[in-house]
Amino acid sequence: MALGVHRGSRPPRRPLFEQMKRDAALRKFERLLVWKVSRLARDMREVIATVYELADLGVTVVPIKSLGMPQKAQTWPHPPLHCPSIALIFPVAQTRRIPKVLNQVRITSLLIASMFLAVPIWSATTPLILSTIVNNSTHQITITGGSFSPAGTAPTVALDNTTLVLVSFTNQTVLAKLLTGLKAGSYRLSLTNSNNQTATFTVTIGAVGPTGPQGPIGPQGPAGPAGVQGPPGPTGAQGPPGAPGSPAILSGSCWFGATFPGPSSPPVHGLFVGLGGTVNPNPDFGCFNGNNPADTTGINAGVPMPSPGVLKNLTVVGYYNRGTNPSCPASVQVQVWVNSIATNLACTADFTIVDQKTSCSDLVDTVIVTTQDTVSAAMTGTDTCPGSPPSLTSMTVSLEKQ
Repeated sequence: MALGVHRGSRPPRRPLFEQMKRDAALRKFERLLVWKVSRLARDMREVIATVYELADLGVTVVPIKSLGMPQKAQTWPHPPLHCPSIALIFPVAQTRRIPKVLNQVRITSLLIASMFLAVPIWSATTPLILSTIVNNSTHQITITGGSFSPAGTAPTVALDNTTLVLVSFTNQTVLAKLLTGLKAGSYRLSLTNSNNQTATFTVTIGAVGPTGPQGPIGPQGPAGPAGVQGPPGPTGAQGPPGAPGSPAILSGSCWFGATFPGPSSPPVHGLFVGLGGTVNPNPDFGCFNGNNPADTTGINAGVPMPSPGVLKNLTVVGYYNRGTNPSCPASVQVQVWVNSIATNLACTADFTIVDQKTSCSDLVDTVIVTTQDTVSAAMTGTDTCPGSPPSLTSMTVSLEKQ
C-alpha cells in the first residue's frame, strides 16, 4: 500500500504519482483508491488519459467520496494495511483527518471488504462526467467526460428525471437540448451509457454574474519573426520646389584707353576679356578690340556653361577720360550673346559729362542656358565728336547665372 499526497497548487514534479504509475505497470496493486476522480490529475484530459492507462494495466480507480459513507469514514488509516494490491492517493487537506480515523477500524474494514467483494466502483466502461457548459442563448448543454458511448450507441441524458433530446454525442462529449422555461437553480443530471451504467452530476443554471475585475497584464511576449517585404507603395505627390541656390557671377572687363570711333566711322565691336574676348596686342584697342561675337570659328566662342540655368541682372560700369580732347556725348551698348546669337539681355551706357563714371543695367530680361552653351558679352561704341575722338579708360561687365 502506498500513500500519495497531492497538493492543490501545481508543483513542478509529482514523484509519488509517477511511482504509482510504475508500480501499476509492475502489477503491484489492482485498485487505486482516490478521494475524487477529478483530483487524480490537473485537467480533464489528463484525468481521462490516466484512467484509461490504468485500466489497460488492469487497475480499477475507486473514488472514496462517491462511496456514500459518513464523512468521518471517508479517509484511510495512516498505518499501512498489509495488502499489496491497494494504492492510496489523498489530497493534502484530507490528510489532516487521518488521525481521527485511526479508531474507526470497523468502518475501515467495511470499506476494504467492499473493494474486494463488490463489483468495482469505477472501470474504463463506467461513464464519468467531468464538467458541463450551459449555453443560455441556444438552450443547450455540453457534457464532457468519458465512457459515454462504449458501444457506439447514443446515451440517455436526463435532467431531474426528464429525458433531454440529444443533438450529438461521442464517447467523451454529449450535446443535448435543455428544457425551456427552466428557473435558476441546481439540477440533477444523469447520463446512462450503452452498457446501462449511469453517472450523475449537479448542474447549476442561473443568470450570468457581473464581470470580475480585470487581471494583471501579462509579461511581454517574445518578438515574432520579421514579416515579408511588402509591395512598394504608390508614388507620392511632388513636393514644392526648393529654395534657389546662390547665383554664380560671370564678369569681364576691358581697359588701356580704348578710343571711340568717330561719327563718320562705323561702330566698332569688341568682346569683354573673360566673357569671350581675347587681349589685342595693341593696347589702344583694349575695349574695342575687334572681336566679333558672331564668330563661330572657336577663337571668340565665349564661356561654356557647366550646368543649365538662367542669365539675368546685367550690370555695366564705364570710366570716361576726356584728357585734351573736347567734351562730346558718347555711348556704349553692351549685349549678351549665347551660342553666337544676340539676346535681349542688354543695356546702353551714355557718357555726357567730362571725366565721369557711367553705368547701365538690365534687371528685367532673362536668358535660359543649358549645359555646354557658350556665353559672351559684346560692346558697340559711337560718339558725335568731330576730329580726335575721346578716350574710354575702362569698362567692367557682370551678370548672374541662377
